[in-house]
Amino acid sequence: MKRELFENVKVIPAGAGAVIERTGFLSAVLGINAPADGKLEIRVEHSDTEDGEFVALDDPFAGVTGEIKDIDVGAGTVTNICIDLIGCKNYVKISVEGGETGASCAVALGDPVAAPV
Repeated sequence: MKRELFENVKVIPAGAGAVIERTGFLSAVLGINAPADGKLEIRVEHSDTEDGEFVALDDPFAGVTGEIKDIDVGAGTVTNICIDLIGCKNYVKISVEGGETGASCAVALGDPVAAPV
């Protein structure tokens, strides 16, 4: 059995709001570790260039498992949010809004356009 995980994902340990080049990947998982219980909203923005003007992704179906607002999080637990990026340009910013500040985040890009054989 060939292991394909390493060629099929790209993990970005940068915090929320970092510019991410998503070229070649169709989806993302945002992992959030919140410091307190609460509700969060995820904001996805995209642009053609890394330093260009980012505009909000206007897609109510961007959240694969449901809308990406009013997401319940628990203190000290990891919450994974699945995001469909197929309608996005090459550069994205994924921000966490609401709740207490101080949530730590990481993004894993997946669903590569060209998977290894």
